[in-house]
Amino acid sequence: MKKNDVKYANFVCKFGEKNMMDMLEEIILPAFVRDSIVRRRGENNYLFLETGVVDLGTNDNPEFCIVGQFVKAIVLRRDQVLDAAGGELVQDPQFMESAPSAFFVLKLNGHRLMYMAETPHAPTLSEFETTARFRIRKMWEKYVADAKQLQSTELQDDNNSHGLTPPTIQVTPLGGGLELEEFLQKFEKIEILDIVVNPRNDEVDGGKLFQLMDEARKGVGGETGRIQFRSSEGLDADTTGDLLQDMAGSGNQRVKVTGKDASGDKISGNEDDYSVVDHIAEPAPDRVSRATRLLQMFREKLQQGILRDSATSAESQQKLLRVFRNGRP
Repeated sequence: MKKNDVKYANFVCKFGEKNMMDMLEEIILPAFVRDSIVRRRGENNYLFLETGVVDLGTNDNPEFCIVGQFVKAIVLRRDQVLDAAGGELVQDPQFMESAPSAFFVLKLNGHRLMYMAETPHAPTLSEFETTARFRIRKMWEKYVADAKQLQSTELQDDNNSHGLTPPTIQVTPLGGGLELEEFLQKFEKIEILDIVVNPRNDEVDGGKLFQLMDEARKGVGGETGRIQFRSSEGLDADTTGDLLQDMAGSGNQRVKVTGKDASGDKISGNEDDYSVVDHIAEPAPDRVSRATRLLQMFREKLQQGILRDSATSAESQQKLLRVFRNGRP
């Protein structure tokens, strides 16, 4: 992603059969809001800054979102440089600290993520997913330890209740529109279409194929579901494109397309290769205005039919009102 580029994704967090909203106050909010949780990988640190819940809607139609910065604090090192004349390498060890960042808006109603690179070399969506998983796992561990310390009979009797099942987190880019068309134009022939259906939160979303596969997945008790279409002669390009477009805006599937290009070479790609990318010329300096603009851009994509939104259950919406309209952070 280039500076000020914007991507959209679906954020799914499950605790076994429990959804993200079931553990909102106990685990999700602390995992995002607490600045003390830092993921370390070598000399690199990944952390959330200035994170909190903001209502970007109206009094009649609230839109509660987790808003904040995702920072990758790194150390850049060099061992040598090319001398001024350009004729030889000179040993000159140096290091420099750097902290590229991204700005994110996570809708709690629908769990759509808007993700903007604030700097060049901003942390990726994949790094955001890994860090969110780390932080939520840390808060889950604390929740379990606290529950055991309290010696709750209910928790001891049912190891899968109240979020004791370890969390699973998946962040899937949303694609479609021109990006998908350009991606498919690279293929002279599509030989394999591989689709993995992931668990979803409590939202109602997905195309017809997804709904059928998701019902079958849950019916047999599978954590994921998979279907593959294969033809050495090539799948029907128009039907494949329609199927990908139907799924691309929901972010509840992982897709891999494999085939041949015009030269006969094997090529493949997934939703990362046709994710929708926007750009903001001049982001607003304050986080609320910046978040409002990102949400507006997302809604524009909905109106254009490129992306799809999803709505949480009525019960989850009532919980959001109860938590945040009562003055909770």
